[in-house]
This record gives sequence, C-alpha cells and structure tokens, in this order.
Amino acid sequence: MVRRLVTFLFLFLAALPGAYAETVYVTDELTLRLQAEPTEASAVVATLRSGDKLELLDKAGFFALVKTADGKQGWAKSGYLITERPARARLQEMETELQALRAVAEPAQAEMAKAQEQAADLTQKLQQSQQELSKRGATIEQLEWDIAEYKQQLGIGDWKISWRWAALGVFLALLAGVVLGMWWLDRRSRQRHGGFRIY
Repeated sequence: MVRRLVTFLFLFLAALPGAYAETVYVTDELTLRLQAEPTEASAVVATLRSGDKLELLDKAGFFALVKTADGKQGWAKSGYLITERPARARLQEMETELQALRAVAEPAQAEMAKAQEQAADLTQKLQQSQQELSKRGATIEQLEWDIAEYKQQLGIGDWKISWRWAALGVFLALLAGVVLGMWWLDRRSRQRHGGFRIY
C-alpha cells in the first residue's frame, strides 16, 4: 500500500513539468552535454560548462530537462546538477568584487594618508604657535609688571584732569597768546616808525 502511494506520488510529480521550476548550476570543473532526449545516445544540443545557470523544468530517471540562459532546452545528467552556485563561480565573483573594492580603496587610502600627514603637520604648527603665544604672553606680563614698577619708582600715578580745568587752561593760554601777539606787533610797529604809534 505504501509502495503504491509513493510510486503514485513519484509518477504524479514526474508528470508535472513546471513542478521543478528552481534554478540549478553545473558543478565545478565540468563540461556537460545538453542532449535532445534523456538518453546517452541522443543528439547534443549544447555544451554546458561549470557554473552555467540553468532552469530545471522536469526530471526523468538520471536526466533532468533544463533550459539555458540563452533559451536552449535539453536533457542533462541530473547527478552533475546542484542547487547552489559552484564554489569556483562564487570565488571568481568574489575576486572580481575584491579587485573593484581595491581599485576604489587604494586612492582613498592614499588620500587618507595624505590627510593624516597634513593633519600631523598642522598639529605641529599649532603646538609651535601655542608655545610662541605662551612666550609672548609671558613677555607681555613681564613688561606690564616692569612698567608698573617704573611708575611706582618715578611717582607717576593715574591722575585725571577735570574738563573745567582743562577748558580754563586752554582759555588762559589763548588769552596769553593774544596779549603777547598784540605786544609784539606794537613793539615792531614802534621800531619801524621811530618809536611812534601810528594806529
């Protein structure tokens, strides 16, 4: 009873050509014939190579009906077909990706090294500037202290003049200038005219 059920299920699945619509690949290091019929003696439709992508359509005994990427259809030995991509194909893809990444990474690494060198140079210049600034700050402090000490020794303090006194001083200076100017003009005039005033 169980054998009949299993046989029935096997025959039922074999009768459905679309039931195996999964992707399979040819295994590593292999050249496989794609034949017109599921027998060794049938005509060869195409030659399959390791890593070729195929669409599995049906199975019959030791053969599988497959369709190639370019649309050719035929029978290949199912023992040489696997559901995962072969390691060699995956390795080639990974090597190609690695080369592409290296091509991108090398200029970036060169740029990064250049930027690090510039950053180190700028850091060194900044440290030198900070040291110079610190020295100048110390010099300014010393000079300010010396000036304060000299002022103290000379008795010079901070003193302020009222604006009223400043205005009075300016007025007196102008008045004195006018008086002295008139006296000087009078004297010159007398010297020219024999001691007489003519105005």
